[in-house]
Amino acid sequence: MNIQAEICPPQRPDKNGFVERYNRTYEYEAIRIYRPATFDQAVEMNQAIRQHYNFERPNQARSCGNQPPRSAFPNLPTLPNLPQVVDPDGWLKAIDGRLYSRRVSPAGTVKVDKHAYYISRDQRGRHVVLRVRASDQQFQVELNGQLFKTLPIKGLQHRLMSFETYLPFICQQAVSEWRQYLRKARYVRLVA
Repeated sequence: MNIQAEICPPQRPDKNGFVERYNRTYEYEAIRIYRPATFDQAVEMNQAIRQHYNFERPNQARSCGNQPPRSAFPNLPTLPNLPQVVDPDGWLKAIDGRLYSRRVSPAGTVKVDKHAYYISRDQRGRHVVLRVRASDQQFQVELNGQLFKTLPIKGLQHRLMSFETYLPFICQQAVSEWRQYLRKARYVRLVA
């Protein structure tokens, strides 16, 4: 299975219009009408809105021609089953060979994502290039076009996970990333 994550920047609904349009429809035609207060009410609402959205509600998309989606496309192919096992480090293959330029800090480190990598205090103030080597799960650190050192990429799981284990893991990571984004946004507002 070849699934690629497409990360949209926060506060940019224009980057994923189809999903944002559905979210608005769901909010105004389901949540604001039914106002579920319990889990069971939410399940009941979702069943009702799914039936209405797919079989009764005219869809204005060009492909649907103002018909409900299941009328416009009565014979959709079935989706493949969810994988039993997931490689949480599989995303690394998509960025194999990518280069990241960083300035070495006074402490001799560079940052990639939220992880610090020690380069050398002797190189502080200089720029280095980190090349992703997915096969080795390493960064090749290049200085002046020459290999300076290799570093293992931090934050990897180094193991396959069952889908049941992977789902809460990735949800927790998403929450963590969102909190980090909010902290940065709050800091920028305080400084500005």
